Amino acid sequence: MSPVAHYSGWYQREGQLIYRGFHPRESITPSQLSAFLEQLERLTADDSKTCYILVQVTHPTMSHELSECYQRALSSLTTVIAQEAPHLTVRLIGHHPDDERILTTDLDAFTQHASSVYVDEQYVWHKTLVPVQASSEPYVWQHNGYVMITGGLGKIGLSWAQYLIEHTQLEVVLTGRKPGSQVVTLLSDLPQALTSQLENRQALSALLDSSRVHYASVDVADGPALMSKVDELNDQLGPLRGVIHCAAYTALEGLKPVFSSPTSMIAQHYQAKVDGTLALASLCDKHQPDFCLLMSSISTQLGGFNLGVYAYANQFMNDFAFTRSHQSTRWMSISWDGWDLQNDPTLSPDIKALAINHQDCDNAFSWVFDHLSLSHCVASTHDIYPRLSEWVTHAVANRDDTTKALSRETIERKVTEIFCHLLGVDHIDPNRNFFDMGGESIVFSTLVAEIRSQLSMTLPLHAFMNEPTLSHTIDLLAASSSVSRDRGAVVNTLTSLFEELLDSTDVTGSSHFFECGGDSLVFTQLAKRVKQTLDFNVSLSEFIDAPTIDHLADLICGRHHESESEQYDDLGLRADLWPVSAPAETDERVFLVTGATGLLGINLVAQLLHRHDVAHVVALVRAKDNAHAIQRMLAQLERFAPDTDTTKLRVVCGNVAEPKLGLEPSCYEQLSQEITDVLHNAAHVNHILDYATLKASNTLSMLSVLELAAQCRQKHIHFVSTLACVSELNRHNHYVESLPTRAIQPAKHLNGYARSKWATEVLLEQAVARGFSVNVVRPSSLVGHSLHGTFNADNDHIWLYVKGCLQLGCYPVIDNEINITPVDFMSQLIVTICLTNQNKVYNLPTPYVAQMNDLFSHLATRGYQIEGVSLAEWRQQATRNADHNNALYPILSYYLSDTSDDDVIAPDYGNVVVDNTHALLQAEGLNFPQPEQFIQHLIEYLELVNFFGDHHVQS
Repeated sequence: MSPVAHYSGWYQREGQLIYRGFHPRESITPSQLSAFLEQLERLTADDSKTCYILVQVTHPTMSHELSECYQRALSSLTTVIAQEAPHLTVRLIGHHPDDERILTTDLDAFTQHASSVYVDEQYVWHKTLVPVQASSEPYVWQHNGYVMITGGLGKIGLSWAQYLIEHTQLEVVLTGRKPGSQVVTLLSDLPQALTSQLENRQALSALLDSSRVHYASVDVADGPALMSKVDELNDQLGPLRGVIHCAAYTALEGLKPVFSSPTSMIAQHYQAKVDGTLALASLCDKHQPDFCLLMSSISTQLGGFNLGVYAYANQFMNDFAFTRSHQSTRWMSISWDGWDLQNDPTLSPDIKALAINHQDCDNAFSWVFDHLSLSHCVASTHDIYPRLSEWVTHAVANRDDTTKALSRETIERKVTEIFCHLLGVDHIDPNRNFFDMGGESIVFSTLVAEIRSQLSMTLPLHAFMNEPTLSHTIDLLAASSSVSRDRGAVVNTLTSLFEELLDSTDVTGSSHFFECGGDSLVFTQLAKRVKQTLDFNVSLSEFIDAPTIDHLADLICGRHHESESEQYDDLGLRADLWPVSAPAETDERVFLVTGATGLLGINLVAQLLHRHDVAHVVALVRAKDNAHAIQRMLAQLERFAPDTDTTKLRVVCGNVAEPKLGLEPSCYEQLSQEITDVLHNAAHVNHILDYATLKASNTLSMLSVLELAAQCRQKHIHFVSTLACVSELNRHNHYVESLPTRAIQPAKHLNGYARSKWATEVLLEQAVARGFSVNVVRPSSLVGHSLHGTFNADNDHIWLYVKGCLQLGCYPVIDNEINITPVDFMSQLIVTICLTNQNKVYNLPTPYVAQMNDLFSHLATRGYQIEGVSLAEWRQQATRNADHNNALYPILSYYLSDTSDDDVIAPDYGNVVVDNTHALLQAEGLNFPQPEQFIQHLIEYLELVNFFGDHHVQS
C-alpha cells in the first residue's frame, strides 16, 4: 500500500484506493467532507475504481463517542455514490484502532454483501433492518408544561403540533428563524403575511383556533440563544416536557449530486441536523425533558439521487441518538419515508403512493410514542425489503459473479489447498470446524476472497456458517458450479428415467414426481441413476421445492431461478387485520386447541384439563361431523392420556386448512366470544412433501387463527412450531430465539415441512408488530410418555429408522446425536408457557442429548440381533434389502444420498439460544428428563405393542 502523491490520507493498492484521512476522536467538518469528495472525484475521474474508507471506531454494539457519529454517517454517502456514480464503488470499513492487520488483507472480501461493515477479530458486522416488535410500554403524557418543535412552521412540524393538541393537554411551542417581537407569540397572532406562506394548510387551519399553540423565534443551531429562550419559555409555560427536532435544509438548491456539493451547501445541512442536534443535547442535559425526537429520513437507508449530503446529515442524527441511550431523556431518531402533507400536484402517482399523508400521521405519531425505548427506527409506508433490494443491495451485489464450469474433483483439490494454506497445515480433517482450527474474521475473509479469485465462485456465507467445514464448503461450491450442458439432452435423459422409475409414459416436464407415484425410495433410485448418467448429485431438499423434470434439469444445468423467494411473496397480513384491543386479563382461561388428536395435541389437552386456572378446553378435531369428532377425541384420550377428567372438555368439528377453520358459522361466532387463547398445534407433518403442498394446512391456517383472535376480543395465540425451522444464526453461530422476517430466506437445507413452519413464524412476526399477543414454542423430536411410553412410533422418523435397522440386522456406526423429549414433559412445558404468557419465542431442545449408537447397544443387550457396520456397508445393505416391508422405506433417501443435506448442523442444545427457555425453567422449577430415565420405558412399550417384531429377538 503506497501513498498517493499530493493527496494527504490517500493510498493505493492493486488498483484500489484507500482513504485513512478521517482520524479517531475528531469530528468531520463541512470543509473536510467537501475536500474528501472533491479528491475522490478527481482520483476516480479516468476509470472505474473501488475506494475503501477505513475508519477507526468502537465496536458497533457498544456505545461510541460523539466524534464517531460523523464517521459512521459516511455509510449513507456510500449508498448514494453507488447510485449516482456507477463507475465508482465506495466501501466504508470500520475497525478497532489497534487492529492494523486490516491494511494487509483483501478488503473486497469484507464487503461482499454490504457497503458498510465493521471488522473485529472474529466477525464482519453489518447493519440489518428488522421489523420492530410490538410495544408493551405505552407512553404516559404529563398534564402540564410544553413540547418544543424545531422547524415548527414547516409541514411536518405543523402536523406534529396538530397531533399534540389533539392527544395531550400540553402547550406546544413552534420554533423557527422567522423573526418574532415577543418571547413567545400565539400562532393565531402571527401576521397573515407569514401564515399565508405556510404549506401545510390542513394542519394550520386546525391550529389557528387553539390557545395552546405558540411561536418562538430562535435558531436551534445557536446553542446559547436556544438555552436562553427555553429558560424564558419555562417561566411562562412551565417545564419543557419534550423536543421534536424537525428543522431541516430542504430547499432545492440544497439537494445536489454528491460531487456537486459545495462546502457552503454542506454547512447548511450541518446547521440544521448536526449543529442543531448538538445544541439540543446540551439543552436536554440541563432541562432533562422526557423525550427528544429527531426527524431523520429514509434516504439514510435507501439513498437517492441528489440526497447524498442530506442523507449524511440525517444519518449523523441516527448514530447520535444511539450515544444518548443511557440518558434520562429518551432520544429516538426516526428515518421517515417521504411526505405529502400539502397534496403536491407535482408528485407522481408512484411517489404519492409511498408518501406519508395526513391520514397516516395520527397512527404514525402514536406508534413513535409507544416505542420510545428504541434509539432508531425506520418508518417505511411499504415493505422496505424489496426497496432495499432494488436500490441498495442490488448495487452492492452487482458485479461479475460468473461461475466457472468446474468439476467436483477440481473444486475439491483447489479448496483443500486454500484451506491448508490459510490454516498453515499440510493435512486437514474435512469435517472439522474451520473456526476451531484457527479461522477468524480476517482468515475467513481471505478464504472467501481466495475462492473468488481462484475458482471465480462465491461461497454462500449463510450456508457455510451452518457448517463451517472443508467438506461442506466443497459440497456448496460443487452444487453451484454451472457445468455447461445441453439442456435438451438433460431433459431427454431425465424423462427416460422418470418414465422408467415411475412406470409411466405420460410424464411431462411439469409432472409432479410424488403425485405420479414417486416416493422416498424411488427418489433414492432416481438420485443414483442421475449420478450415474449425468454425474450430478441430487439434493432432496432442492428437488422437493419443485419435484419436476424441468426443475431438476435447471439444477443440473446451473440455471438458478428466483422461484424460492417468489413463493414467499404472499407472506403478508391483510391491511385490515389488527387486534381489536389488548387481551383481557381474566382468571377464566378458555383454550381452543387445534391438532388436538395427535400425540402432542392429546397431551396438551390433558395438561390443560388438569390445570385449575383453565376453565374450559375446546378441542378442534377434523372429522365428518361432531359425533365422529367426539368419538375420535375420546378414543385418543383413552389411548394416550387415560383417566383424564373430561368435564371441562368440549369437542368441535373443523379443519384448519379451510376458511374460518372449517367451523360452522354459529360455532365460530360463539368461540370468538368465549375463548381467551388459541393453542395452534395442527400441522401436516411430512418430511418429503414440498412447501407449496403443505402451505395451506401448515402456514395459511395461521391467517384463520389470527382472524379468529381479532374477533370480539383479542386472544392470546400460542403456536407450536419446530426447532428444525430455525436457520438464522447470531454472531456466536447459535440459532436465534426470535421470530424470522422475509428479509432472511430460510436455509436451503430446510425441507418443505420446516419451511412451512418458518413461513408461519414470518406471519406471526408481522402480527406481533401489530400488537397481537403471541408465544411461539419450538420443540425438538418427541417420544412417548416418560413413564408408560405410549406413542405412535409408526409415524416417527427416529423409530422407523431404528426398526428398519433391526429388520436389516445392522446399523451404521456413525456419530448421530438424537434430541428427544418425552411428550408428557413437553406438553407440561408448553402449557406452562401458555399460561405465563410472556409473548416470547422459546427454543425447546433438551440439554441431555442421546447417541443413536448407545440406543442400538441397549437394544443388543436386550437380545436383539443387530451389529454395527461402516456407513458404506450399511448403505449397501439398505439399498439391497430395504423393500416396501422395511420400516426404512419411506425415509431411506435421507440416509442413502451422498449429498444429503442432513450434513447441515441440526439445532440442538449446544448451538441454540435458549435464554427465554432457561429463564422460564428456573422460574417454574422444571427440568428436562434425562434419556436414561425414560428410554427403557419407551422400548418396553414398543415391545408390548410388538413394534419391533418378535422374530428379531434371540430365543
